[in-house]
Amino acid sequence: MDPLIPVKKLFRLGLMTSPVIGVLALGTVSIVPYFFLRGFNPKYLFLFLFVVSGVVFSFWSINIGITVWLNRRGIKLSPVKRYVLSYLVIPMPILIIRLIALQYFEERTFLNEIAPDKTIFFFYIMRFCIMFSIITIIQVLQDLVLIRENKARIELENAELKVRNIEALNQQLKQQIHPHFLFNSLNTLKALINRNQEDAGNYLVKLSDFLRTNISLGQANMVSLKEEVNLSTDYLEMQKMRFGDALQFRINIPESKLHTGFVPVLALQILLENAVKHNAFTLESPLELKVAFLDDWVTVSNNLRPKQTMEGSLGFGLANLNERYHLLSGEEISIRNADGVFAVSIKVLSSVVSPKFGS
Repeated sequence: MDPLIPVKKLFRLGLMTSPVIGVLALGTVSIVPYFFLRGFNPKYLFLFLFVVSGVVFSFWSINIGITVWLNRRGIKLSPVKRYVLSYLVIPMPILIIRLIALQYFEERTFLNEIAPDKTIFFFYIMRFCIMFSIITIIQVLQDLVLIRENKARIELENAELKVRNIEALNQQLKQQIHPHFLFNSLNTLKALINRNQEDAGNYLVKLSDFLRTNISLGQANMVSLKEEVNLSTDYLEMQKMRFGDALQFRINIPESKLHTGFVPVLALQILLENAVKHNAFTLESPLELKVAFLDDWVTVSNNLRPKQTMEGSLGFGLANLNERYHLLSGEEISIRNADGVFAVSIKVLSSVVSPKFGS
């Protein structure tokens, strides 16, 4: 069946609503008068219910068939034309079935009992009106289901597009080994080679580990907290070699949480890089970075030493990280800026999760 038409859902709705529609519509002109004149008989009651439910469900089936047929052929009709088509097509097989079935109930005799010959025509007209009313009700219910399904499909497509956009931004963030970072790293390495070859060797090892880890993360959205902390530590130790005692950092996360917790890839590293990039610091006024764990949240904080001229946009990285968290877990990051301290807290997740559509 065409995936754009929820055929199973429509048939289920038809099965559930057919008895109700049948009793309310056909029952008013068939069941009630019959039992009023001939007395209540449970056998015929259930038979009537079965017949009227079957008639209404056959309306549903034909209407669904028409919808699928039009959809598969790419034929788009206005609502008025679709309704007219149903009014013309549905009664044809139903009338044949009813003519055969109603012979059993001797409808002609029954109608003669409740009305003279000159008014029998009125009952047929009324039944045709009821039949068209049932078709209209079915069309309305079907349209409501199709509109709801179409809305859900559009929302899902928008959510998937949003996820792909966020993943593209993720890739951009994961490529944030900016040229200036590499240039600074190479300049730092050159200075260390001239000054202290042992430090230069250590710096090269850290740079190599950082680049290797960054590349090995590949297309991953989530990493263990331990992997993220190792990457962040390599980054901070390289910056420490570059800035010396002007940069101080401390990471305090329980060992058990390092192995059981997960965070979006580069989440901590981006926060630390933002702090280094957007603050001015010296030996007399060092930058103090702290990474702490409390109640399943990791907080990256630093004393504020804002630069006069900012590199890039701090807001973009935080907004992107917040969006990634919302898609992955429904959580949002927490940002605090008070008393000369800037802090960002991110929730440590208990498992690797996939983006949530339609959040």
